[in-house]
Amino acid sequence: HTSSQSLSAPIPARGDMSLRDKARDGSKTAQQQTASWTDWTLLFCFFLFPTLSMYDGSSIGALLPSLQQYFGTSDSATASLKTFMSLAHSIGLALMWLFGDMLPKRTTFYSAVGLWIVFSFASVVVNENQFWLFVIFRSAQNLFVEIATLSVAVFQADRFKGRMLPLSIMCTQFGIFVGGPISSTVNAFFVSSGNWKVALAIAPTILIPSAILTSFFLKSTESQAANRCASILSSALGMLRSKAYIFLMIGQSLGMFFAMSISFWVPSLTLDAFEAFPNTFAGFSYPAVMSIISNIGVVGTVLSLPMVAYLSKTIESGTGIFRCLPSTDLVMPITVVVVGIVPKLCYFGEITFISVNFPISVVCFFFEGFVNILLGVIMQQMLINLAPAHRRASAISLIRLVEAVVRIPASQLIGWLSDLFHGDETTSESRYYSLRNALLCIWVVYWLTTVFYLLLARYYRQDIAKARESERRHAMQSTPLLSRTSSVISGKYDVISIAS
Repeated sequence: HTSSQSLSAPIPARGDMSLRDKARDGSKTAQQQTASWTDWTLLFCFFLFPTLSMYDGSSIGALLPSLQQYFGTSDSATASLKTFMSLAHSIGLALMWLFGDMLPKRTTFYSAVGLWIVFSFASVVVNENQFWLFVIFRSAQNLFVEIATLSVAVFQADRFKGRMLPLSIMCTQFGIFVGGPISSTVNAFFVSSGNWKVALAIAPTILIPSAILTSFFLKSTESQAANRCASILSSALGMLRSKAYIFLMIGQSLGMFFAMSISFWVPSLTLDAFEAFPNTFAGFSYPAVMSIISNIGVVGTVLSLPMVAYLSKTIESGTGIFRCLPSTDLVMPITVVVVGIVPKLCYFGEITFISVNFPISVVCFFFEGFVNILLGVIMQQMLINLAPAHRRASAISLIRLVEAVVRIPASQLIGWLSDLFHGDETTSESRYYSLRNALLCIWVVYWLTTVFYLLLARYYRQDIAKARESERRHAMQSTPLLSRTSSVISGKYDVISIAS
């Protein structure tokens, strides 16, 4: 019956087949873009996890005066809390880099979330003589926070397709941006009241219903068993064969290096400028100036969300203003190169105009927040595209691990350059100029990110093709032999039918 149908059906021309394939691909894309209420619920939960992670991490810094008063610790002992938490953060990244793709995703995620909650509550029941126990609990909590948030990034790529993927990434990026400012605002109340234990219990309390709600919808997402790699190194180092991935990692690490330098030294730079050039700030007090600088970026981020949602959809499909490009695969890296110029100019304006024209500096802070979330969404999408599904945990963990290592000396290097520039001068004006010049030296190096993103664009298309081929081979190896044999036999009969 199949042979007679094949004989009677006309053989389509090459052009007709192409149109039909395009129509089929378009219908698949439309189906992928149809989101159910389950998808929207998961999207909201995936937004909460990184938001609570940033909130919880920022709470320690905001509550530091209350912690010192409660435990009676010196500054050096209190600083050890941040050191051990940073060490735990790096250990969590390293563990996920080495073993993340070998472990069952859902089990790993819920184990990490459960231990995150346990150690969070354990840290608020210690008494005033147990500071080092508090350090241990918060460090362990930080380790499992990192494992949980990395698992969320992997679940995003596995669960969402079409326009839902960039939308989900945008929500998590937004949560990362606003988690810190929300923490500073909320914890300011608890610092004044002295009830730091309630402040640290907020995040795990919200986390419990979020984890329970997510568990109802992630049951069917783990379609693959744990990845059985031949060795740990073959899984951990597999992504280093991708040139585009390496250039993306170098570009993001350089960007993080400069961003950490700016975020750490902006308060000192602003204070020196405020003391040396008070007339520039139009009568605002220093707390008011810092409040404006801290919140204007968040305002820019919030106002950019509709634009980011629209551009993410058009970038993914290569439509709208991106139709002129020869290939949709080039849209993302070229957008990163072009749009990435904006924050570089904004950083220059923030550094130089803070002492000359405060409103211009505020505008620069606004556009930095306006643009950075778009770049974060696109770069996360590129990372997902470059990483095969069975290596996503290692790929995401390795980039974050390298970023964490690279940004460690960032603040120290700026401080060393600033001391070198101002010498024995101790006036506010000399401190401002020396710190400004130190930041400008690093700002020049920051432009190297453009070079690496151009190299990324050069290899992006072919490395995406290699990633898809690696996924196909891995799927074939994971499929039972009987199923593969049946598929091959079925494919042979289809070929014979078409030939006849």
